[in-house]
Amino acid sequence: MISESAHVSGEIHADHVIINGRVNGPVYANELLELQPKAHIEGDVHYKALEMHQGAVIAGQLMPMQGADKPALKLAANNG
Repeated sequence: MISESAHVSGEIHADHVIINGRVNGPVYANELLELQPKAHIEGDVHYKALEMHQGAVIAGQLMPMQGADKPALKLAANNG
């Protein structure tokens, strides 16, 4: 989990990744990548399933993991 005030420079590799801060580098989520409203990624995103909240920013390519037949993509609704 990358919190709202966190800034990571480098690669992130994990099964379940939750980001609400800044990441400079590629992200590899083997299962689920959840991008909270203040997430800002500068790098390519590799995922099996992706949940993206309104306000999240990706400056890079979205790339489904190999072996994923049809990657799950969920855009979270803003309930506020």
